[in-house]
Amino acid sequence: MEESKDIIKAKLDSLNDSSIWTFAKQDTNFENIFKAVCIFDSITDLSEVNVEQYFASHSLPDGFRCNHRMLSSAQLFGLLTKNSSSYSNESVTPVFRELQNYPIGSREFNVIKSEQLLKIKIWAIINKADNTNNHQILPVFFIFDVLLTLAQKIFTFLTT
Repeated sequence: MEESKDIIKAKLDSLNDSSIWTFAKQDTNFENIFKAVCIFDSITDLSEVNVEQYFASHSLPDGFRCNHRMLSSAQLFGLLTKNSSSYSNESVTPVFRELQNYPIGSREFNVIKSEQLLKIKIWAIINKADNTNNHQILPVFFIFDVLLTLAQKIFTFLTT
């Protein structure tokens, strides 16, 4: 446990003015991020549409409404590509397409969700990049979703 504290302290001490921390102000619930990508996927011609305005005027049949800023989390979760600063150049990923085959909350959906969250956590653990010479965004918020998911699975296992 002490070793973990030392690693965290060393990482925090290594940050400087070019280090960027991202704290999501929007919803980071995986299911809601998936729904936001469903709205994005319903745009027929990205080159002709203002994505921000589209999100302001569209919702899903279940009434889900969100803003376009959730798409940054979708990129982190691997549901949307990240090729440029414009959403008109982005597209949904094969992972998103696979998730569309299953209802939210189904076993299959949850397995894919867990795999995506685990990929993010593993990247954060093994990433040893030196962030002192360039700008690097350090994804912080996903850890809470991973821990919450694990806690829910453990609780479900213990109570069944």
